[in-house]
Amino acid sequence: MSISTVMVALTTLCTAIMIGLGFLQRPSREAAIWSSGFIAAMAASYLQTSANLLDNAWLDALSDGLMLLALGLVWVGLRARRGRRPILLSAVIGVTLVVIVTVALTSGTAAEDAVGNVELVVFAAISAAT
Repeated sequence: MSISTVMVALTTLCTAIMIGLGFLQRPSREAAIWSSGFIAAMAASYLQTSANLLDNAWLDALSDGLMLLALGLVWVGLRARRGRRPILLSAVIGVTLVVIVTVALTSGTAAEDAVGNVELVVFAAISAAT
């Protein structure tokens, strides 16, 4: 059993728990945002497994972007929970799209390492903001 299989199982289980216990029990705006984050993380784990099997740069970039989106949605959900305005949902989606396109276009080029480092900084910044 590989780590990809474990990640797929864990994210699927966590998504089902979040939707079943977190959203359906007490539906709210932040619970919907967090559930969307769990769905994004689950989709990212499925895409990462597929990208590894197919050796596809676009699938790999899409999985990275969806993982970034999942982190961003946790942060947006916390902002919504605290009542902050604006919650910056469109900014998180925009950054996600930029990351997906940039990572996919630079795959296999000389700029791939630099883009990967910037991507890690963005991940760390969102994690720190959360």
